[in-house]
Amino acid sequence: LSKSFQSLDSLSLVFPSHLRLGITIQPFYQIFNNTYRELILDDLMKEDVFIQGQLSEQLISQKRFADTKNQEFSLAQKALQLQGENLARHKKLFNKGVIAQQELEKIENEFLNSKQRLELITQQIEQLNIETIGMKRDKKLVSNAHIKNSNLMEVRLETARQDLLNKILEWEENFLLISPFEGTISYNEVWGKYQSVNKGELVFVVVPFNNNNLIGRCKIP
Repeated sequence: LSKSFQSLDSLSLVFPSHLRLGITIQPFYQIFNNTYRELILDDLMKEDVFIQGQLSEQLISQKRFADTKNQEFSLAQKALQLQGENLARHKKLFNKGVIAQQELEKIENEFLNSKQRLELITQQIEQLNIETIGMKRDKKLVSNAHIKNSNLMEVRLETARQDLLNKILEWEENFLLISPFEGTISYNEVWGKYQSVNKGELVFVVVPFNNNNLIGRCKIP
């Protein structure tokens, strides 16, 4: 049912909003029409799909950034290892009195800077991982919300459709005179517009076109 119409124009051709059906059926028709319009508009806007697209693009950018940070981490780790080896060598030279305290402190500062840089990159990678997990979670939630909302609106539309059909059947049962066969109407009395009819009262007789097969007569309530 929800896929029958893809635009408001196509819906209006079959179910125009200005259609007048009387006080009994009109409210149910209006609910059905409005619900259908909401479903079409929701499908056309696709706000949830747009958000999912944005999150997908952000995840791609996040992955590129994470790859760059992982490369920086590898370089910083290697640099720290070299700085550690260099510091150990200079400590030995200092203990032997080959270099001064000032030169050793310079090497120690370089080692500490490399260590601090590695720790900073590690924190950035951890933060990126947390953000990536959050984006994936948000994307899944948006996707589930879109499916849930779409299914809910389709259920609402089907409910409105059934209510409308039931009200039409109820109106037919109460106000419509239906003959089980085709034929010519024969009036026994003169009826005027808006004239009251009592329950069980004979209004007209239907004479079938082919009355050779007529085997009986009955009153139609």
